[in-house]
Amino acid sequence: MKYPGTKGLIVRKTYPELLSNHIRMFFQEYPTIRNWYNKAEKAIYWPNSSITEFSYLQHTDDVYTYQGREYEDISVDEITQHEEEVFKILRSSNRTTNPNIKPTMLLTGNPGGIGHGWVKRIFVDRNFKDKERPTDFDFVSAKVQDNKALMKFDPGYVRRLDDLPDHLRRAYKDGDWDIFAGQVFDFRATKEGRPYHVIKVKPIPEGIRFIGIDWGGDKPTSVAWYVVINQLNDKGVKFQRIWKYRELYYGVQNDIPAAEDFKERTKLDYTDKNVAQIIAEKSNGEKIDYAVGDPSMGSKKPRHIGKAGKSIMESMNEYWQDNGHDIHMRKGDNDRMNGLERVRYWLSEAPDGQPYFQQFNICHNAIRTYPLLIYADNKEDVDTNIEDHIYDMDRYSFMSRPYGIIEPRKKEPKETEGTFEWHFEQRRKQRALGQLSGL
Repeated sequence: MKYPGTKGLIVRKTYPELLSNHIRMFFQEYPTIRNWYNKAEKAIYWPNSSITEFSYLQHTDDVYTYQGREYEDISVDEITQHEEEVFKILRSSNRTTNPNIKPTMLLTGNPGGIGHGWVKRIFVDRNFKDKERPTDFDFVSAKVQDNKALMKFDPGYVRRLDDLPDHLRRAYKDGDWDIFAGQVFDFRATKEGRPYHVIKVKPIPEGIRFIGIDWGGDKPTSVAWYVVINQLNDKGVKFQRIWKYRELYYGVQNDIPAAEDFKERTKLDYTDKNVAQIIAEKSNGEKIDYAVGDPSMGSKKPRHIGKAGKSIMESMNEYWQDNGHDIHMRKGDNDRMNGLERVRYWLSEAPDGQPYFQQFNICHNAIRTYPLLIYADNKEDVDTNIEDHIYDMDRYSFMSRPYGIIEPRKKEPKETEGTFEWHFEQRRKQRALGQLSGL
């Protein structure tokens, strides 16, 4: 009403959500608007020639019907239900020829959903790509206590949020963007104010050192260096901990995968030899006990740039051997369901109250992608349509290690001489030695 002749767009994922949360609410708060609403076009034609359109985008490709249109203001409710592609296309339509107006987008949402990762990257972490200007983006964290009307008329709502499962309570009540519904792992940088899954860089202690590799091909190749450390808690329980102390995310720029130009940038240098050389250089002459790789790296199919007739694994092992590097890679175990449980175990809490697995804070891509992992539709595996390269690498790596708890050896109870149990045990031993027969 303030700016005649302008156009606005309000978006939800589905029409029932759009109707219930926006169109009906509009009419409830401003009944007069019904006189200006065109039901067939789902649009309000204001008396000053301005227009507000209501739209639902159930599928990502639906957004291309808005390419080339012009809207001075665009509002998307529950933005985390959409892929980043929807945001980019809508943003390209957020423009005007009126010099007195600044085009604006308003996005609302909760942690979780298919768009959680890119929304968190831009608005929460403020981890921008080269062409993104920080001044274009603002983030306001709105918690339940900020809703004064709700607090006044339904104060028990906070208690109902407290009754939710831990991950939902942290997401919906506390506004925690590191955890959400559908998340596979409870990955926390800190817990109760202390470092948890992410620790500062420390001197590497003595222990088994190994390397994990997930080959990317036309996607980033993930490499990490691990050390297995023997630990002891204050009650004398022995266990092992794994530290990830170095990572290589080969084929990315500024720690963010650039899928649109990935093949073009890497087609000349993305060879097994070059990757093997970089791994050797980053190993700094350390004694690497073994390396474990994506099982597909052992295939002889011509799926990589390298020596004909040799697998990626064979070519890399050959390079290390020929150049005096004491690294040798073997195939990893690709049992996805057991691998998922193995990763979950290593992320769980050890006897000293800290996780069995921790990684240095310089492992930026691992820290960025672990919280984004969600379940596949069958709820039995990680969704492979998301950025799961580091998870796959860790899965192969953890499957190469036994579980971290080292149970103290249980002493056999001594039978008191002369008792029935003692006589029975003596006869059992004699029978085992062939000195008795029969029952």
